[in-house]
Parts: sequence; C-alpha cells; structure tokens
Amino acid sequence: KIYGGYKGNETPLQNYNRLKASPSLNLPNLNLGDNTKTFVGAEKAGSDLRGSIKIDPATQKTQDGDFVYLTYKPVKGYADWFRFFLIPDAATPNMTKVAVKPNTKYTFSFWAKGSGEHTVFAYKDWTSQGVQKINLTLDWTLYTCTVSSSNVIPAGNVQFFIRSNAGTEINLKKPKVEEGETATPWMPSASEITIADISEYFGYNYVANQAYTYYGESNIERLSRWDIKDEIFSF
Repeated sequence: KIYGGYKGNETPLQNYNRLKASPSLNLPNLNLGDNTKTFVGAEKAGSDLRGSIKIDPATQKTQDGDFVYLTYKPVKGYADWFRFFLIPDAATPNMTKVAVKPNTKYTFSFWAKGSGEHTVFAYKDWTSQGVQKINLTLDWTLYTCTVSSSNVIPAGNVQFFIRSNAGTEINLKKPKVEEGETATPWMPSASEITIADISEYFGYNYVANQAYTYYGESNIERLSRWDIKDEIFSF
C-alpha cells in the first residue's frame, strides 16, 4: 500500500503540491513555462502567440513519443531562433507571464544534439553571467544555464534565448526554467500538469476518489522516491 494516493477532490496540482512537501520523495520542480512539450503555435507572432516559447518559423518539428523536438539549421549569418519568455514584451501580450522574484537564482535547462557552437543568452538585467557557449554532439545532452535576478525586475522582455550560426544544426527538446540553481527533470507547468504526469513522474497510479493506490514498481530509481509510512510491503 503506497502512501500519497488521491485524497478527496484533489486536482492534479493539489496532489503534486502535497507530495512535493515531502522531502523524501525528492520530486522535480514544475516548469515555469507553458507549451514546452509540443510547442503548439510557437512559430506564431504578436497577439496570436501563447505560452512561453517563441521559435523561428523555419524551425522543424518532429514527434518523438509524447514529446516534440525542434530542429533548426541557419542558412546564413546567425539567428536567435528559440526564445523562452518569463516576462513577454508588449509585442506578444498574450504569452505566459511569470512572477520573477528579485535576487533569486533561476535555471534554464534543455536537451539538445546537433553540430557546431551555439550560444545561450539570459536577457535582460540578470546580475550574473548570462552568456554561455555550447558545442553540440550527435548525442542528446542536458545543458543548463543558471543566473541571478536583479533587485528590480524589468517590466518586460525577460527571457532566455539561443543563437545559432550558419552551417550548424541544433535539435532541442524539453526546455525548462525553474527557481534555484539545480536543473531537475522536465515537468509541465502548474497550469498543464495532468493525472498522467503524476503517474509518470511520481511512481504510483493516480486514481480518482481512491485514498490509496496499490502499485508494483520495477524501476528502482522511482521506488527510491516513494514516501513510505506505516505500511507493509512484501517482496
């Protein structure tokens, strides 16, 4: 019997918040950005753009299981092709706006592969180093960039973006921004989390109106995150 199943009329977010409060579970943080899984409509502009991601219209999208990864190949010069907004500018008023805290560390992470050198920028008015160069390989690799916010948060255009040069290629998936200096595994945002996400990341089945869930776990890493109370296990 596993402690932490569905209680009463909890929403997925309420269930996550309750379990997150238990240090023994070591659950990943929620994503501060929206639309980081499939990038629906991220190539749009102006008031038509929603979520947190803005990509160059020439970006290719490829389905990879439940996720989509992006592919970009600049044809000349360089291009700032991928943007993860925390606070949008006036040109995109309907994008997600994050309440960025002053004097706080934030970490941008993503998985990428490809070729050549690319540059990650943190903009704007971060107090710590906001430029990071990465050299991609043919293997999916996790890249991170941690910066600190200033005492006064800008009213708009706070973002992380990626610049790629002609002759290179970049494939990108699972972008995430979270508070703190440690990148935790990809998660959806508070407004996007679902029952399926809870089952996937937390290692137990989420069943509506059931106080506890009986679950057999073969993944030792997820088993180590279970919060075991006064329950009895047999093996």
